[in-house]
Amino acid sequence: MYKAGYEDLGRLMCYNNVVYAKDKKSAKVTATCRMHESIVKMEYNYNKSGFKNSADFDATSALTEALTLVVKGTDKDGKEWTITNEPSNFVWQAAAINQPSNYKNGQKGAIVELFGWPYADVAEECAFLAQAGYMGVKVFPPQESVLSNEWPQSGELNPWWFVYQPVSYKLEGRNGTRAQLREMIQTCRAAGVRVYADAVVNHMSGGGNDVWESHRNGNGGGCDLWGAKDSTGPSPYFTQDFMYKNSNNTNLVPGMEYPNA
Repeated sequence: MYKAGYEDLGRLMCYNNVVYAKDKKSAKVTATCRMHESIVKMEYNYNKSGFKNSADFDATSALTEALTLVVKGTDKDGKEWTITNEPSNFVWQAAAINQPSNYKNGQKGAIVELFGWPYADVAEECAFLAQAGYMGVKVFPPQESVLSNEWPQSGELNPWWFVYQPVSYKLEGRNGTRAQLREMIQTCRAAGVRVYADAVVNHMSGGGNDVWESHRNGNGGGCDLWGAKDSTGPSPYFTQDFMYKNSNNTNLVPGMEYPNA
């Protein structure tokens, strides 16, 4: 299934690999990609500087804004395919945080959980949390995850645990966008409050949650049909549970695929 927001993930998949220098004041960024066998040329456009052959970018503390990257692949027929990577921010861009020494650089102190709070609301709360003596605030996993506006799960629409069903590691969650997440972190750090995020790094969403148009479950003699779940961001994802259609490309039942992970 094609949607404009997927860009050309059918031909290119890339992520930014960041390796810091020891002093954390510079870093080498490398676009690490997989591409379809038809792609014969790869080009990389960092910070709108024009497409170049090198996948590397040397970032220094002089860079104060997020690093952007567009990757272009050209196939053997001359057709061009592009994807836009997630922006990259760096540790030297984080707002300074001033806390008493008894917090031991974030290792000892009270943390309040604001699970489910929109990032804008967390940002507003941080001034009070600092005055109340809290060391930090903890939020839900921020990654892109399962979302459905079509059908409830066990009688509940978009239950809390959907945020623990990641479909990619893009920072587009149900509590806000990547930009809103970063703004919240900067605001809280400036107020003297550290931000901690719960994380799911060892699995992706379970089966039955994908972009195919329809599903069918014949368990118990029934034949229920329902639409696909979406996600909190634009990424496609494919799983095999409850599928009755085969892939047009392989004629096989789709396996687990998370192209933007």
